[in-house]
Amino acid sequence: MIANAPTFHLPIGLDYTLTATEQGWQLTVWEEAALTEQRVCPFLWKFRVELPTLNEVNSILQTILGEAGS
Repeated sequence: MIANAPTFHLPIGLDYTLTATEQGWQLTVWEEAALTEQRVCPFLWKFRVELPTLNEVNSILQTILGEAGS
């Protein structure tokens, strides 16, 4: 996480990184999961997108949390 980026509160088990890019922001969100013999990555799913504004980052996070339109 970078210092000048806002913090978003996600439920336990979800995590994210927000990185400034030349075009805006890269948002990566994932649901944590324990490693097992069958699961070789520490997440159930992972979503990465580059967005031009923090408003769009907030919108995507709200959509992931099912809060869009609230």
